[in-house]
Amino acid sequence: MRARTLSLDRPPQSHVEEIMRRQRASLAWQPVDRLPLGIWINRPENRADLVFEDILDYRTFFTLQERILSDTLAVGSDIVPALAINNFGDGILPSMFGADLIVPRPDIDVIQDLGPWVVPLLKSRSDMAALRKPPLDGGLFPTACDAVRYYRDRAPDWLPIVTPMRLGPLSVAMLLRGEAFYTDLYEHPGELHHVLQVCTETFIETEQHLFALAGMSLKDTITNFGVSLEGALRVGEDCIINLRPEFIEEFVVPYYAQIGRAFGGRVLLHFCSMPHTPGGHVVEVLRRHPDVFSGVSTQLGVQHYLAQQDGLRGILGVEAGYGVGISSYRVEYGSFAAWAEHLARRAPLRTGLVLYTEVRTLEEAQTMWQDWLAAS
Repeated sequence: MRARTLSLDRPPQSHVEEIMRRQRASLAWQPVDRLPLGIWINRPENRADLVFEDILDYRTFFTLQERILSDTLAVGSDIVPALAINNFGDGILPSMFGADLIVPRPDIDVIQDLGPWVVPLLKSRSDMAALRKPPLDGGLFPTACDAVRYYRDRAPDWLPIVTPMRLGPLSVAMLLRGEAFYTDLYEHPGELHHVLQVCTETFIETEQHLFALAGMSLKDTITNFGVSLEGALRVGEDCIINLRPEFIEEFVVPYYAQIGRAFGGRVLLHFCSMPHTPGGHVVEVLRRHPDVFSGVSTQLGVQHYLAQQDGLRGILGVEAGYGVGISSYRVEYGSFAAWAEHLARRAPLRTGLVLYTEVRTLEEAQTMWQDWLAAS
């Protein structure tokens, strides 16, 4: 018998379906009544008893994610309810190959979305050439499987369980190789392609296994942050922003074509961006491959959306707003309400963009949500 321990008030199914339609339609550049905005609430008191040494204790983080989701649903923004497993960070796939992990001491505010650091494993060209796909019983993968089972067994049937945040093959290769990865692009492309192929095959096999445990669709997915994707999978590749366009074409696109085929759809690709490194060159490459990429996910995606509407329309959807994505605009415009009004004027088609962000109190979330509705 399944040990249900999670008690959440279920939102009306019609409301959830409306949010899903709005998100999916906007990412597909179809007209929507308003641009979707999801607001996650991460109150400091909910994680007051956490220490980072517990980062791999999925039982502890189950409780934290439940608290965050409960607060978030109380506001009722454009979030698809889902219980996500985020605390493994980048550690799962590198650990399967044998890489050592180190527990750091980062900002406790984002403890639920972080994991251990990875010690580079591949020291030489011969190490790269010898790399093979690891067995499924290696590293953190069995623990990740246990976490998915634990979440699924204790959550109500109506609540989707989202598998650990997906780190793409490019970033796994970079973590396994360390800084030498960037000179390999020039000096050892053959060995690097071999590593990327092995990482891609490992990514596909492990993700399909975890999806089956969670009862998730391979094609129509929900991201770890409550965004519903139709025929797409969200994958993270932070190190892509360091690559020149020709390297993205050679070392990223072919492997994501394989991932898209394996999941029966396309990829919503995430990379982190900051005001000094917005990543426009990445967006420019991705838009050339609409058969592989359905969209781009990045904090400052609104900047790309506003600057390249004509070039992105009907090609790449944009997911944005989290982290510096809204806070930087608040600095520029003075308040979230002023920025929301500016965005509403600049995006008259009300399509192509999905936003979500995180705040620390219910009161801030409620004010932000009302400001958004007023601007929309």
